[in-house]
Amino acid sequence: MTDHHVLVEFQGPVAIVTLNRPQVRNAIDVPTGDALLDALLEVEYRSDIRAVVLAGAGGAFSAGGDLRAITSADPEHPGRALKHLTVGLHAVITSLRRLPQPVIAAVQGNVGGAGWSLALACDLVVMGRSATFRSAYTAVGLTPDGGLTHALVRLLGQQRATELFLTNRPMGAEEALATGLVNRVVDDAEVLPSAVAWAQELAQGPARAFALVKSVVETAASLPLEAQLEQERQAISAAAEDPDFAEGVAAFMAKRRPEFGKRRS
Repeated sequence: MTDHHVLVEFQGPVAIVTLNRPQVRNAIDVPTGDALLDALLEVEYRSDIRAVVLAGAGGAFSAGGDLRAITSADPEHPGRALKHLTVGLHAVITSLRRLPQPVIAAVQGNVGGAGWSLALACDLVVMGRSATFRSAYTAVGLTPDGGLTHALVRLLGQQRATELFLTNRPMGAEEALATGLVNRVVDDAEVLPSAVAWAQELAQGPARAFALVKSVVETAASLPLEAQLEQERQAISAAAEDPDFAEGVAAFMAKRRPEFGKRRS
């Protein structure tokens, strides 16, 4: 599937979703947000797609919201334009969090604002050695969107998140790795290949169990223990009903590698 703003390539069981506005470092305007949401919805309902990579064209992930588009869309009321933009952006963030497939962000370049939100909405992040994250919102007199406050406070704590929002200092790849914001740091040229290779590896795993893992991890920090235990009870019993469980047990007993996704009679 190809769109002017977003490209989708399928490599076997892996979908590579690419923001395609390299001339503005893949900044997000309303059409880009809409196209990205459409791409994620298509991926969600394809049972043959078992992992997803989110990337940006031209050696950049995303610079964040497109300020020129925002200010030109409604010069008298830029707040109204931002409300329009964030409807689509926030739907994208929610869709990324709820996709049943594992999603890997392939982060390159200087990532700002909503681009950081997109990266942290993915399940896993591969970051280039020279890439940086920067909040950037208060540098232009704005406040964060795209769930960035939610993500950074949960991952770093309130004080460190507040520092990043107030100072807008860049965070490099090594700091992002040390603080748990990303999973792997690789040479810049290896970001997309590494993310795709990881996605291909994950695509061999138990799809239903992976989807259920995502759902229980999502609620783990917000639910009381008793409620989270019930979530886990429901998830593990649902996973046990999937044929992948039988295959996993059979492979374990036979001391072989499981072949998940094959439906046997």
